[in-house]
Amino acid sequence: KPKDLQNIPGPIVGYVGAITSLRIDTNAIKEIARAHPDYSIVLVGPYDMLQNKSELDHFNNIYFLGKKPISSLPSYIQHFDVCINPQAINPITIGNYPLKIDEYLSMGKPVVATKTDAMRIFGDYVYLAERPDQYPGLITKALISDDDNLRQERMLLASIHTWENSVEKIYSAINKKLSN
Repeated sequence: KPKDLQNIPGPIVGYVGAITSLRIDTNAIKEIARAHPDYSIVLVGPYDMLQNKSELDHFNNIYFLGKKPISSLPSYIQHFDVCINPQAINPITIGNYPLKIDEYLSMGKPVVATKTDAMRIFGDYVYLAERPDQYPGLITKALISDDDNLRQERMLLASIHTWENSVEKIYSAINKKLSN
């Protein structure tokens, strides 16, 4: 367990990635912190561009751990009880494919994320929030319903949802179109 996680009480709701105003919906994080003061919200990643960080600093259950080497991120995710992707919806993020979801699922973790077009493909495996105020309830649901079978299903999805398989599907679609 990483040293900076050792004294953080569980359950841990975690996020790994850039923590910037362009990418993160801080309202979702505030909703989680207010609704679940007994949960720890751990944010791992650079946050120097987060405009609303001062608002989040007022919560005793939000932990900013800063940027970490990519090789250490799995050890953080391993100790998260629920992983989140509270993505802000704006012209910059609207077409984002959140690779972190694949990373979370590959470790079998329950995930709560903002509902976007790109997230539709994960709909059977990820709890999708349409609004920030839905995050707390979905996190509770993710914690309560998590079990070995769901963890295995998540890992299986991640194992077949690879770049190689995606590229193969793209080439197959192109070849099919060209042969018509």
